[in-house]
Amino acid sequence: MVDATDRYQNWSVVAGYFDGDGSVEEVVGQFVVMIRLGFKDNWDRQLFAVRSFLDTSGIRSGKLTKNFHKGSISAWQLRVTSLLGVVETSKQMLPYAYKKRTELKAVIDYLEDRITGDELVEIVNNEVRIGNKTGKTKKSNLPFSKSEGDILRHLYSLEKAHDALRVRVSDQEVAKIREDYYQKRLRMREISELYGYGKSVIERILEKRYRTGK
Repeated sequence: MVDATDRYQNWSVVAGYFDGDGSVEEVVGQFVVMIRLGFKDNWDRQLFAVRSFLDTSGIRSGKLTKNFHKGSISAWQLRVTSLLGVVETSKQMLPYAYKKRTELKAVIDYLEDRITGDELVEIVNNEVRIGNKTGKTKKSNLPFSKSEGDILRHLYSLEKAHDALRVRVSDQEVAKIREDYYQKRLRMREISELYGYGKSVIERILEKRYRTGK
């Protein structure tokens, strides 16, 4: 554990650390780009100090996780994953960032609806091309803002739920599926393949939203 003094004292130092051993993690989804901020180091105490500073700044971060390589710990990682946490941390580090300044600004602009998902991905891809970011360039089809993407994702989820409700499943199969899941401990993917129903239908059955004859 760390005490009250065992933490970073200002955002300029944290931003410098992030420039060197931090990363913006962008996952391109069907409707939105999901973003996390990660801090890495092989010494967990240093990351505890970062987390302590974030806590005192009102920003929640997750537990430290381990990255393994050939059976041994290669690095520890601390992530900020919440939308508000990512935005606030990015804004606080932006004035002091150097290497990752362009990427952090793009993250803020996307999460605050000033650019589209495609524009964010292209900015990140360019950072990869010029060597400021490691990894491969990514493809996207997100010509809309973050909030527009969230609306589309919600509508898509509703459509899938409605489709699942239209599929009729016999009482006998409902009983077998629940037995396979709760007693035999089969995974939903296995049950889906076994019975030929989509995942949304299996979820409906297991969550007991099924009503016979309706």
